[in-house]
Amino acid sequence: MAKGDQPISSEQLEKTADPKRILLAINPNAAFAKKDKATRGSRAAETLRSIGHEVEELVEASYIRLEEAITRKLPDAEVLVVAGGDGMMHLGVNRAIAAGKPLGLIPAGTGNDASRILEISQDPVAASLQIDNALRNGSRMVDTLRITGEGFERYAFGMLSAGFDALVNERANIMHRPKGPSRYTLAMLAEMAKLRPRKYRYILDGVAHETDAILIAVSNNQYVGGGMRFVPHAEVDDGQLEVFVLKPLSRTRLLSVFPSVFSGKHVKYTELVEFHSGTEVTVEAEDIVGYADGERLDSLPLTVKVMPSSLEMLA
Repeated sequence: MAKGDQPISSEQLEKTADPKRILLAINPNAAFAKKDKATRGSRAAETLRSIGHEVEELVEASYIRLEEAITRKLPDAEVLVVAGGDGMMHLGVNRAIAAGKPLGLIPAGTGNDASRILEISQDPVAASLQIDNALRNGSRMVDTLRITGEGFERYAFGMLSAGFDALVNERANIMHRPKGPSRYTLAMLAEMAKLRPRKYRYILDGVAHETDAILIAVSNNQYVGGGMRFVPHAEVDDGQLEVFVLKPLSRTRLLSVFPSVFSGKHVKYTELVEFHSGTEVTVEAEDIVGYADGERLDSLPLTVKVMPSSLEMLA
């Protein structure tokens, strides 16, 4: 259970002595956004206003327009809060770092891996109280991943996917059903028909490696795809990135190993998985588009560098 998952009553909403100007960006396409009129983002805004904060809700018709609106309005705010899933966390990370503002998260997505590792409540009222508590008592500094390519730069909180996992992400993003983490499982099963190893070259802290693999992922967070513990030893504040290599294996073998990924017990299959720690890595392969936090980035090669304590997180 995440911190703050107990029901919250109005009597527990203690007024703040230091109100903040909060810009709360709501993803109109988040998994829970259309469930009822009282969206998770709006419930969070109501809670934060009840505490005494000044909250401007921001909703746009598309992800691109929402990012543009945040960029325009954030200079006049003290805090950025995003309501959505890992894609909104990705947007929030990039805008918060660019503006030098703290970031809060109201989970309302499909996978919610960022909220899982940060122990943010899935209840919007409780998550809002966690944000307020961090504003009162101190925020948490966490690492991010700076991802660059040819004329390209982006920050990520969770993981760069560069292989079979990226293909699964691509399929999951165009699926409308089912809601929730099971979407990734079904997308994986659909992509498995085309499963094949690829030739990779990666340069980790100046040392070059070549390997055949099903995927290479570069991680700041142990979770991906709605609770799969790809890299169970990854920490978001240790100044390190983790490279996860899944070696060639058959469809049958993948199906037998896959359930263990949710508990992190796949690490025992040392003949199939490799883990390497470092601070900077360049990943090269043909015909692979990288994904980070579930968002489509650019074709490989991409370079990932860990940025220690680069994000002030209200969690």
